[in-house]
Amino acid sequence: MQKNTDSTLVLEFTSNWVGPPNLYIISKTAGLHNVFTYRSIAENRFGPIYLPSGIKAEMRSGSNRRIYSTTPSINEFFQPYPMKDKDVRILWSKMNAHKPWLLTDDSTNGEGCPTRKTEITKNGDTIVYDGRMYDGGGIRLYLITKDKVRFLDYYAPDYYEKECPGRKDRIAILTIGSLFSQNIL
Repeated sequence: MQKNTDSTLVLEFTSNWVGPPNLYIISKTAGLHNVFTYRSIAENRFGPIYLPSGIKAEMRSGSNRRIYSTTPSINEFFQPYPMKDKDVRILWSKMNAHKPWLLTDDSTNGEGCPTRKTEITKNGDTIVYDGRMYDGGGIRLYLITKDKVRFLDYYAPDYYEKECPGRKDRIAILTIGSLFSQNIL
């Protein structure tokens, strides 16, 4: 993407479960805006397709094996997403309203909430609750230009926004993630 576009946003919802990559991509080159996905070709995002279980299992098995052993790039898993040009431009504009190029992530702002401890007593046992999430997912955003690639990583941003609301960069990444997931199946 770096050599083929002027600027690109690549979003990935991460999980602590092992799964194939599922990337949402929006790019701009001169006046041309495009949306792509990078995911297993066995994943159908346009509705149910009813197949005999053996065929479906074989399709998933082969595609998923290949996607795990392939570095994300322009290959069979990289697909243009059908979207009207006007809608892609609006989506690009809405995402850029949150200034993704200026965001800072957990490596700068710290993961989670400021340290706090709450003691909870149940049935005579005292539990110390520190408000942290230990098995959540996250959001990764890759910002790609011709000059550089920048990587942002947010751990459990939806959980921490509820626990200690108000961090502007976390709110921005949640909004950008929501824009991707609402517009790209």
